[in-house]
Amino acid sequence: MLIAVSLEAASATVSKLLIEHKPIDEILFYRYFSALLILTPFIDKTVLKFSARIIVSHITRSILMVGTLHLYIEALKYTDLATATALLFTYPILTGLSARIAFSERIERKLYGSALTSSVGVLLIFQPGDTTNVEGSLLALAAAATLSLRSLTDRALGLTDISPLSISWIGAALAACVFFIRFDGNPPISGLREINIILFCIFSLTASVMITYVTSKGHWSEYITFGYWQIIATITISHIFFNEEVNNVQLLGCIVIFLSGIILRMTGAQNKNKKSS
Repeated sequence: MLIAVSLEAASATVSKLLIEHKPIDEILFYRYFSALLILTPFIDKTVLKFSARIIVSHITRSILMVGTLHLYIEALKYTDLATATALLFTYPILTGLSARIAFSERIERKLYGSALTSSVGVLLIFQPGDTTNVEGSLLALAAAATLSLRSLTDRALGLTDISPLSISWIGAALAACVFFIRFDGNPPISGLREINIILFCIFSLTASVMITYVTSKGHWSEYITFGYWQIIATITISHIFFNEEVNNVQLLGCIVIFLSGIILRMTGAQNKNKKSS
């Protein structure tokens, strides 16, 4: 996290040079402040050590995550408010029901509450339109089903030494490439494309490490909801980084997601205390 913060400060200095010593645009402040705000609940002093034996499966899950995230982003951007809201709730509900049927496990109310809170934040940030895109909605449902199936597969294989839904170095890089391609040669602010991509990779990786640590010894319900929170955080951070306009309403959405992260952290701590006692 310290590395991410220090690089953000360095990039601000470099960006001044890139735009001919003009003051930093207000968009930059919103962009990086919002990303830091979303990640704040997961700051931890512990350094997580990844095992070499899980690299292949980790990369595979990361690639799948990036693809499904892309589907979610497309669906949320081109659907009406009601449909976008339903899509955001699809993944945790699907996974929760599947986990109950397959493993007789259920998600706690507090964790569902956090998922609902973070969804409100996403709606504030994306501000869906008035037109429903049926194809996009179906793609999002497919993405939710794929993520849910992957979660259950990880659980069945006993992959509990890392978060089943965390994004690795490769995942962060692939996500950056997806948005790099989507620029179509027109970055939000001239000259800042490379800096934004690098920082997006760093923020994605930081989120991955933090959430992986928090969920590494938790109950399966924590895996599901923390994974969902990471989807939300990654979508919103990427949207903030690569959107031309970031306004006060979207910043409010980041604050809402920040609060949902606090709820998750507190709930995870309570569950660990119960187990230790």
